[in-house]
Amino acid sequence: MKLSNQYEDAKKHLQNAYDIQSGWAGFMLEQKAPLNEQLKEINQDKHLTSAGKLAKIDHARKKAGVEALKKMQTRKQQYVAELTKANKIADKVFYKKPKAPDAVTLERFNDRLREVKTQLALGSNESLSKQLLNSFVSSIKDPHLASLVRDDFLSLSQSILGIADDAATTKQEMSIIYEGLREKFESEEVKGSRQILEYTSEQIENPKIANDGGMFEEKAVELFGKEIGQHIRNPEDYFATHPEEKPEEYVDEELEADTKAHKQEAEFAETVSNISATTEEKESNGQLNI
Repeated sequence: MKLSNQYEDAKKHLQNAYDIQSGWAGFMLEQKAPLNEQLKEINQDKHLTSAGKLAKIDHARKKAGVEALKKMQTRKQQYVAELTKANKIADKVFYKKPKAPDAVTLERFNDRLREVKTQLALGSNESLSKQLLNSFVSSIKDPHLASLVRDDFLSLSQSILGIADDAATTKQEMSIIYEGLREKFESEEVKGSRQILEYTSEQIENPKIANDGGMFEEKAVELFGKEIGQHIRNPEDYFATHPEEKPEEYVDEELEADTKAHKQEAEFAETVSNISATTEEKESNGQLNI
């Protein structure tokens, strides 16, 4: 089955985030090469005393470290932006309603659903009620119809739970049936979108900029010293106490445009709502002349 462009876009942004997260080693190499060259020149400077060399080396390491933190701050914001874009797109794909079947099929299904609900509500035999529900669920072949049953599953299951001898076991059985309704009809891209939503939501809340097993901070401390290097994962902590060195906030143009569009839509909806409320008020007061 061909995957939708939206789902492919979500995967693309997630891959961009992965690339940023896994690129920590390359990032460190980019910072290391010019700093090592600078330190080499200082060590070879015959006009400096040993103390002078140490002071100049310390200054160079700190200066390079602050620049690295600035770049990492931007890099981390880019990472979160890519996660956010993946999350927004995956949300649309995951919550998109399946296409409804034709009107006749839908009407017949709703008739059958009402019949099953009534039989379950009036049933007094737990085993027979479970058989009825399982048979009904097994007969469903359409994703849209399955979603309708999921939406109404609480009332269906409560009728059985109300007559269950072992409520805990029956509740678990009902949960399995409910999950089966989702898993059986979940397409590849819906399943993938759910996984993207779960991962990105967690990472946006607590972004991990490097999947390194602890080496990122170790290498940063080795290169820039502990004062700077210890903040390489969370540069915002350093800039919270050194605001004068903080870089400009990274702005993702795509997200910014999306935010503006949503704001305009909300303002338009509010305007329409206000006009409607004013019109209704005038109508009720007999002030509206048509």
